[in-house]
Amino acid sequence: TLTEKPDALTLECAELTPENNINFGELGSTVTLKVTAKAAGVEVPATLNAISGNAAIVGVSQTDAHTFTLTANGLGSTSIRLTANGVVMQPTLTGSVNRLLTGVTLTAPETVYAGKSATISASFTPVDASDKSLVWKWKPLSEGDSGIGSGLITLNNGVLSVSTALDRVLDVAVSADYYTDLERTETNKKTATAILRLIPLVSAVTVAEVGEPITEEVNGVHLVDIKNINAPIQLAATLSPVGVDSYAAVQWTSSVPAVASVQNGMVTVAKAGDTVITAMATDGSKRSGTFRLSVR
Repeated sequence: TLTEKPDALTLECAELTPENNINFGELGSTVTLKVTAKAAGVEVPATLNAISGNAAIVGVSQTDAHTFTLTANGLGSTSIRLTANGVVMQPTLTGSVNRLLTGVTLTAPETVYAGKSATISASFTPVDASDKSLVWKWKPLSEGDSGIGSGLITLNNGVLSVSTALDRVLDVAVSADYYTDLERTETNKKTATAILRLIPLVSAVTVAEVGEPITEEVNGVHLVDIKNINAPIQLAATLSPVGVDSYAAVQWTSSVPAVASVQNGMVTVAKAGDTVITAMATDGSKRSGTFRLSVR
């Protein structure tokens, strides 16, 4: 004889996962749960109930003898116990209320120098989104730079670090993938992007006269007759690699200021003698260029 005492429940709910979780995408959203009592695999009549462990998170109301409406009242998770004829039945459900992420904006510095690190910050919409996990990536903007060694640039949780071995001015795109659904499906994957310029250390400094030469170069020494000097000698420093001179400066010095002093590349001769004018990069690379001057 078939007993009417239920020994199992059958659940119907579109949002119910195999792990017996019910996920709510937004506050105020509702889910319909249909419960059927069975005994030995056959449906039997029973007084059914669904009880939320925390109604402030998931509220429960009964629509009819078998149907319950679950409402997302607050962010978080809570248990939902099911009973038949006052007896707690399995499974116990978990209701999780989430706030879906709808947008991400990245903020980054315009430049990052070799040997330094920079943090790319992410702003989330809404700010209290439940899933703020990001997948970070970077790539050169120019196809010509696509072969650059991955060891020169590392990106870890939004922190970009640049090796001192970087050998060119490099524009890169830093991106963060995020998802606007709970299941993290490809169709709901979005990407936020920031553009940065990476600046290498100076690799070489070359010093030369500007305009019509006043000096004559002999075996690497620039000779000048003091009687022929009517104006300062203007020098300029060219920095390598290409483009780095827009982001690096040099410091000018004279080994014998009594013979000739230098300021911003302008050399003022005081008397006969020898001196070496040096332009040293101030970016920490310790690269320098020289101009050997002999005044007669």
